[in-house]
Order: sequence, then C-alpha cells, then structure tokens
Amino acid sequence: MNTNTPSIEKIIYIIYCALTQTKPDTDIVKSIPLDKLYKLCEAHHITAMVCMALESIGMADEQWKNSKGNAIRKSILLDAERKSILAEFEKKKIWYIPLKGIVLKKYYPKLGMREMSDNDILYDIDRRSDVKEIMIARGYDLKDGKGSNHDEYHKAPIYKFEMHHSLFNEYTGAGFYSYYGNIESKLLKDSNNNYSRKFSNEDFYIYTTAHDYRHFINGGTGLRTLTDCYVMLNKFESTLNWEYIEKQSKILGIEEFEKTRRNICKKLFTDSKPQPLSEKETRFLNKIVNSGAFGTIDNYVIEKADGSRFRYIIQRVFPPLSIYKCSYPFFYKHKILLPIGFFVRLFRIITRRKKVKAEFQALKKVK
Repeated sequence: MNTNTPSIEKIIYIIYCALTQTKPDTDIVKSIPLDKLYKLCEAHHITAMVCMALESIGMADEQWKNSKGNAIRKSILLDAERKSILAEFEKKKIWYIPLKGIVLKKYYPKLGMREMSDNDILYDIDRRSDVKEIMIARGYDLKDGKGSNHDEYHKAPIYKFEMHHSLFNEYTGAGFYSYYGNIESKLLKDSNNNYSRKFSNEDFYIYTTAHDYRHFINGGTGLRTLTDCYVMLNKFESTLNWEYIEKQSKILGIEEFEKTRRNICKKLFTDSKPQPLSEKETRFLNKIVNSGAFGTIDNYVIEKADGSRFRYIIQRVFPPLSIYKCSYPFFYKHKILLPIGFFVRLFRIITRRKKVKAEFQALKKVK
C-alpha cells in the first residue's frame, strides 16, 4: 500500500484491533513511533479508540490515557445534556432527530471510542425561535447560522450543539438540498418518545455517506469515516436493502464514493491478511490519511481550483447566487442591490486575513 504516511497498514491494524477488542501484536506496535501515532490520532479524532488497543497490551502512557478519559467524560456529559435538551423539545412538541455521531457511537464497542466534538440535531424549522429560547435559557451562546444549515450553540466548558434546520445547503450541489428538502417523508417515528424521529437503517447509511462525501470533496475527511463505515456494516450490512441504497446513491451522485469506501473497509478491516488496494482506492485512502478529521484548506483549494488558480479566484470572487441566498438573504431578496452585496461579501473575505493567507498559500500548490 503506497500512502504518504509511513506504516498506515500497521495503524489500521491497531484500529481494527480496537474495534474488535482484540489485543494487537506487541512487536507491531513497538515498530511504530508512538509519538507520531499520537499526533496522527489526534488529527483524526481516533485517539481514544487507539488508546484502548494500546492499553490492552500495557503500552498506553498517561498522554494516551488522559485523551481517552477526556473523550469518555465528554461523551457522558453531552449525553446527559442532550437528554435534558430533548426533554424540553418533547414538552414543547418539537419534532427532532439526532444525527451522525450521536447514533454512530452506539455501534462502537466501548463508551468514548467514537470521539464527539459536538452533537448534531435536526428539528422542525418552523420552531426555530422556540429552540433558540430553550438553548438561551439553558445558558448557551448562539453563533448565528447565517449562510449555514444549522445554528451553533456553545456553553462552557465543553458543550456544543449544532441545531440543524436542514441537512444540506442549497449550494452544496449534486441535488443534496432538493433530495432532502421534504425530510419528514424520510423519517420514522421513534417509539421511545412522542416527537423523536429516526431514519431507517438504509436512509441513515445513505445520509452519513452523503455527509462524508461532502466533506471528502471539500477539504477531505479522515480515518473516522472508515471506522464509521465499518461499524455500520458490522451492525446491519446483511439486513440492508442494497438495491435501494445503490439507487439512492446514484440519484445523489455518491455511488462511486460509497462503493470505494465500502470496498476499502472490507479489504483493510479483516481478520485475514488485508487485500491490496486498487490504484483508485489507494488515492482515496491517501486523501483520507492526509485530511485529518475535518479536512484541510489545501485539499479544499486544490479540489476547487481543479488545476487552475484563475478558476479558483473567479469562483471565490463571483460565486453562484445560491451563496447570496444562504449567506446574504437581504441582497438576494432585493436583487437590485446585489452589486452592494458583492462588495459587502468581498470586504468580509479580505478581513479574514488568516484564512485568505492560507488560501493563497494553498493556491501556490496548484499545478
């Protein structure tokens, strides 16, 4: 396997041992510089998972154990806080559905193994003001979600909730926004609560795949996308309606991503000797390994530039109208004022000096 990160086969082997709760070979672990492994795991938010494998053979030091302890503590605190928040939703009769990691972490064998940065919850957009009232009353600060498909609520020391009023923005492309436009039609009633909703296993798999795909093509996504895929397949692969999944993936334009990711999981996460990856799969894995959990500005710029620095600059300066609709609704509504909106947007861009500098540094790498 030819990747840009040394010994990635060994790292994936340790991850697999953690996921299957088997002890890794001590000699293999000793052959990996644990300081470099720690930095990679931190970048991909898989430190707690790998720590559990290292602990099983007595090779986790305090640094690893502290990271694992923090991940477990955060998961417990977020679970308790979310339970209280959703109890408020129930009282006010607001339908909601927990998303992504809230569900995925249940498929991992141990508490804290799937690290959580925040909690994502989709809710009835018509109740946005009620949700704001609930969160503010609980001591949260609101980071306005202008231009986003969610509002961010923060409360010290660790609480962060992303309250989604839609799953995707209009400018995310590939028909994602329209596909998930009438989202309630895809949701099932959760028997545990009156206003809780859930996806079918097929639709949950499709949504998480679509979400990961958007990250993959916009800066990248990390090794956790492979572990998430593995635990989903391990949980219910044999019971899924794959004909339906393949049909919906084709509609969304994510069929190649879905198949490639699934094939890589099957080839690498195995009790037998890992199978060699194809050239396409190797490129896919390379990007994942070099992306970290949430992608990089280099990956984003190179992807969008598509070999042309001029194309990237033009796209940034003259974006599609959907950007204005989401981020600058006033100017979109009053289109005669769009020229003013253009300069407002340009001013906001150039005042973000660190980001602009990072983008220009990345543009230098475009060939």
